[in-house]
Amino acid sequence: MKKIRLLALLAACCVACSLRSQQADSSSTRALGEVLVTGVREESMRNNTLNISAIDRRDIERSGAQTLCNALARIPGVARLGTGVGIAKPVVRGMYGNRVLVLLNSLKFDNQQWQDEYGLGLQDYGVGRVELIKGPASILYGSEAVGGVINILEERPDPALRRQGDAGIRLFSNTLGIGADAGMAANTAHGWWRLRAGADSHADYNEGGGERVLNSRFGNYALKATLARENGRHHWHFHFASLLSNFGFILGDTTIRLERDGRFSRGLSGPHHTVLLNMFSVQHSVFGERSVLKINAGLQSNIRLEDEGGGSISLNMHLNSLPYNVQWIRPLDRHNELIVSHIGALENNTNYGGRITVPDANLIEEGLSVLLRRKTGRLVLEAGAGLTDKFIQTLETRSVNTPDKELRPFSRNRLTANALLGMSWNPAATWNLKSTLATGFRAPNLAELSSDGLHEGIFRYEKGTPGLNNEQNLNLDFGTTYSGKVVTAGISVFVNRFFDYIFLAPTGKDTLGIFPLYRYRQDDALLWGGEAFCTLKTSVWQWANTFSCVRGERDTGTPLPFIPAPRWVTRVSWTGAGPGVWAYVEGEYAGSQDRPAEDESPTDAWFLLNAGFGCRVGKMLSLSLTGRNLLDRRYFDHISRFKNYPVPFYDQGIDLVLSARLYF
Repeated sequence: MKKIRLLALLAACCVACSLRSQQADSSSTRALGEVLVTGVREESMRNNTLNISAIDRRDIERSGAQTLCNALARIPGVARLGTGVGIAKPVVRGMYGNRVLVLLNSLKFDNQQWQDEYGLGLQDYGVGRVELIKGPASILYGSEAVGGVINILEERPDPALRRQGDAGIRLFSNTLGIGADAGMAANTAHGWWRLRAGADSHADYNEGGGERVLNSRFGNYALKATLARENGRHHWHFHFASLLSNFGFILGDTTIRLERDGRFSRGLSGPHHTVLLNMFSVQHSVFGERSVLKINAGLQSNIRLEDEGGGSISLNMHLNSLPYNVQWIRPLDRHNELIVSHIGALENNTNYGGRITVPDANLIEEGLSVLLRRKTGRLVLEAGAGLTDKFIQTLETRSVNTPDKELRPFSRNRLTANALLGMSWNPAATWNLKSTLATGFRAPNLAELSSDGLHEGIFRYEKGTPGLNNEQNLNLDFGTTYSGKVVTAGISVFVNRFFDYIFLAPTGKDTLGIFPLYRYRQDDALLWGGEAFCTLKTSVWQWANTFSCVRGERDTGTPLPFIPAPRWVTRVSWTGAGPGVWAYVEGEYAGSQDRPAEDESPTDAWFLLNAGFGCRVGKMLSLSLTGRNLLDRRYFDHISRFKNYPVPFYDQGIDLVLSARLYF
């Protein structure tokens, strides 16, 4: 507790000193425009050295995806690690879980996603835009930003309208699902506000060919609100969100244990997760004459409950998080700018259930970085370095680390240095070249260090290794983009070298009957690959092609787990002369993956046909119909966890999504 109080006091002093330095500044500086928020500064893509992609609310809605993670998987270089339709997490260039940092409104989000069968658990209700960094960004965001950063930004009202509202409904044919949401927003004399509520419910999904996957059902409820006060040089944004999710999950004997209920059934009498997430955050920006100070802090409560199918709660974990960050931006002269960032998080994990897989623990993270940004004409250079300290303390917890157990309570404190060197050059109005050399690190998570429990959903018994080192990586990224009137094309390649890569491996000994024993180990590893795109467009037609691939293996030559197969997507789209009229036909091809990890099986190539169209009816109504896997193909995505089950399940078959939205 002394360490927690000392770090909190240090953070408060840093904020106070920065605020005091702002008092001498006048209020003549205006807020920055609507640009990329994620990265070292709010800038356009051309003037940002990091590899950043973005999708907005319209892209998400037109994707027809049931979850936000499924929509993110449409970005080149991004895939989804799934246990069915509802439980999924993003995979960025072959990395997932605690190697990809998720932010909500630029603030670290943690929902126990260290476990393979735990998904991201976020819906797209109220999401305005999602920005993605590919590659390490640890000097800006600390631990876990080794593979990438996903920043989920909430919607804000159209500044041209005083008041606005909308209500929408979506129907999903495959899961017999229904989703509905409604929102209100308004601009005021000194800011704006918005309120949105939504809910969705899905029955079991059907594989390609029509076979039902029993107990793959899920549902969500969401309530979100934002109040923004923008007065002169002080901008305050208050965000609140409450999310409740239920996910049925599949065990090896699920089809034997559960009776086949009605096709429309959404009951959760079988094994399922329940996740309750409440979040509150405050963003305060102070715009001075010569500098900008941004303070972002929040409180998150994540309760994860698990019912193994007996009708009572077995696992009950409560994670409380207090993430925060402070960023000070100060121009030094006409070309140079200094950016000082401080990130931190205080976390506490407590078990209340009868089944425990990781112990109670306290976690603290603190980081300080300095970055110099130089912009001269068409060239932008960025160079920075930072230090991050990660402290973990496990507490004695029954059935996990008591005196009769192999693992004992421990404390560990690791300090890590990171650096970034980036360049963005615009030799002409149509060309952009980027190159970034950056390091990242990830402290071993709670499960990797101290787990001791059975995971029925993934058919293994896991034990942690307290002596694990921090993961460290060095990533080189190079990309070039051409943007002409007819042709837009680009390519990005990367090489990502990992030191002390953490992986889970079988010991070769069975425990508890059929369940094999797994332990966490380390080895150096290498990932490399890239993405490419080419788009031909006229005033109404567009032909877009994207390709992505990644390969990863340990130094022993053993492939890394959950490496996506190469993927090529080609889309022909049309935009009509009428308001909001559009249509597209898309082909999605994934190559074979014949280099599986130790516990994986190879997968064949597959092709999906997708399509969609939509229109605006007057000023108040928009309609759309999208379809995925229209040929109802039976296929395995290589990073579907279902394909490695004793009785494997195929991915989702044909799914038609009818959407209607009313504006008022």
